[in-house]
Amino acid sequence: MARYVGVNSNDPEDKVIKLGPLNWDGVTPYNPGDGLLLLLEAEALEQGYTWPSPEGGVEEPPAEIAE
Repeated sequence: MARYVGVNSNDPEDKVIKLGPLNWDGVTPYNPGDGLLLLLEAEALEQGYTWPSPEGGVEEPPAEIAE
């Protein structure tokens, strides 16, 4: 299983991660929802995507992983 995140597929300028991280095999059918594209977490971060900022804090990934 690899870690994936969902990003805005309709706006390439929007570099905030919208969903995840998700543990997914990359093969089993999964629909993240309209307007979302799944990327490997590491690739998304390399492409400049960031985690949403917690209120008044520094950007960092969520502590828990959705499975």
